[in-house]
Amino acid sequence: MIGECEMTGKKNVELFQVKIEGTVMNVCKECIKYGEQVSRPSSFKTRSSSFSRKDESEDQFIVKDFAARIKNGREKKNLKQADMAKQLNEKESLIHNIESGHLKPNFPLAKKLERFLGITLIESVSAVGTTLTPSSQDSGPLTMEAAFLEAMKKAKKK
Repeated sequence: MIGECEMTGKKNVELFQVKIEGTVMNVCKECIKYGEQVSRPSSFKTRSSSFSRKDESEDQFIVKDFAARIKNGREKKNLKQADMAKQLNEKESLIHNIESGHLKPNFPLAKKLERFLGITLIESVSAVGTTLTPSSQDSGPLTMEAAFLEAMKKAKKK
């Protein structure tokens, strides 16, 4: 199957279904080493979501300071990493790797963390100007990643 790797975001690559830290993901050949392959590329269907992958990758992005936001949100709730992981049904090592900045959460996990912690991790780039539309009430200056995405959108229109 051809699609977008859920770990690296690479597009139009052959996908493999791999179990990584208890989560089954569709990943490229390079990312198979991070988990255990559970099926061949042609024998699985991609997961559907309430919005398209195009929206995720082109109009939305994970904020640059996601690690600090997640750690601060967890600490405000007076939770240890193990406690938060258990409540989210995720592995403690996954939470640790995300909070330390070693691993960027994918969009479904970022949304889960946003709801649980009451924080903003996913931001959207609007189609007009360089206005940033956060997914909650946090707002701040336009990040480098948002500015780059906005420039790419403008270049596609030309």
